Amino acid sequence: AYDEGYSISALLLELNMNELVFSRDRMERSECLTDEERRTREVWLFLVYSTLARLRYIPKTGFITATPEDKIGLQPLVEFTCAAMEEGFSLDGLHLEMALRQADDPLTPAQLSLRAQWIRIIFLTHDAMRARKAST
Repeated sequence: AYDEGYSISALLLELNMNELVFSRDRMERSECLTDEERRTREVWLFLVYSTLARLRYIPKTGFITATPEDKIGLQPLVEFTCAAMEEGFSLDGLHLEMALRQADDPLTPAQLSLRAQWIRIIFLTHDAMRARKAST
């Protein structure tokens, strides 16, 4: 989607429109997204788009999508993770480094799990772009 110039707003609108077009009455309950699932997808999209913006990735269209609005303060995590990867950190090393930095302000297991998931999304996006760049 980023490569084709779609914004996060356009993707989220598409998710909402699909539910309206197909109407919740006609869709199975298991096919409808809950509010929490929508928020999760929004966070994932933010992480991917912010990572691509941080890497200054230019999509096929040549049109650089605007950096998305950081509604919950994840940009520092994107910056930290990308910088650490550029210094040669592995995914496990990133998790350890974050744990050491959070020693003064411990997180709950649920918060740790979310942060680990977010770091993995940033890591995989960064790694995919590095692999793409290496193959060209």
